[in-house]
Amino acid sequence: MVMNKLSQLSGYSINEMENQEMMSVLVEEEKPMKPPSTTITSSSSPSSNSYAIWANLKPFAYGGAAGMLQYSLACFSHLLRLELLAMVNKSLPPSLAYYNAWLKQLPGILLFRATYTSMQFGSFETFTRKVEAGNNRMPLTLYQEACCGLSSGAIAASIGVPWLLAHGRVRAGGNRISILQDLYRKCADEGALAPWKGGRHHANYTILINVGMLTPYNRCFNCFRESLGLSEDGSTVGAGLVSGFFASACSLPYMNVCSTMMSTKPDANGKSPYSSFLDCAIKSLKSRGPLAFFTGFSKHFLKTTSPILILWSCLEAVRKSK
Repeated sequence: MVMNKLSQLSGYSINEMENQEMMSVLVEEEKPMKPPSTTITSSSSPSSNSYAIWANLKPFAYGGAAGMLQYSLACFSHLLRLELLAMVNKSLPPSLAYYNAWLKQLPGILLFRATYTSMQFGSFETFTRKVEAGNNRMPLTLYQEACCGLSSGAIAASIGVPWLLAHGRVRAGGNRISILQDLYRKCADEGALAPWKGGRHHANYTILINVGMLTPYNRCFNCFRESLGLSEDGSTVGAGLVSGFFASACSLPYMNVCSTMMSTKPDANGKSPYSSFLDCAIKSLKSRGPLAFFTGFSKHFLKTTSPILILWSCLEAVRKSK
């Protein structure tokens, strides 16, 4: 009844009104859609690109800063210990020649620490990010973290081995030249690959240290912080101790087997009882048992864990100061 009155007033019948409504709906559906905006988003702006570059370089920068900070603290504690020992023993403090020789090696050591720790921590965080992205942002498994630690350890070893060998040669020569000068002479006299010659055992040891040091830290830090409710500093100390423990456990068996091979004298015919590293490890396992690989663990743990704990603490301090 109402619709009839409306149709009479408007001059349209009910059917015509319905047809008019349907046509309007069809016209609305046939309207072309608005094309997507072609404006440049903020993600492609220069500031966002520079931020993405810094996000990739930040782990390397933080690692290098932590390495130099750790060495600075180690040098200060070493010199302070020498002065205190001189006071206690009522002897002369280190001579001026000792400080001059130490200062002569300082630029090369700082360069090494900056390069070594930057590649150590930077490559590890880069690898973990890549693996995490492949896991659809799921946490890494222990096996994946170990593989990332192994890869970053290999990179760190490639940088650390030439310096360790050069440092040994310089100390044997009485510190008459710096480490950088020794590396330059080695490359000039014997070729570009000469600094790596004879560094196989150093490289293996460095890789094992890095695997044990890097693999458990993030997992233990999160466990101490979230599950046990420790503070950030307490979690750093706890995770650093666990990191040092596994670094000692991974590297000590290799050291003991190498020591066994080096200390064993050849027989009357000049033949060594061990044909290879693996042969020595198997024979040691059969003769002395698995605990023989961890002989001297407490001493090695204290020696290894102290610099690792300081290094992790320095890294966390650098991250907080950003």
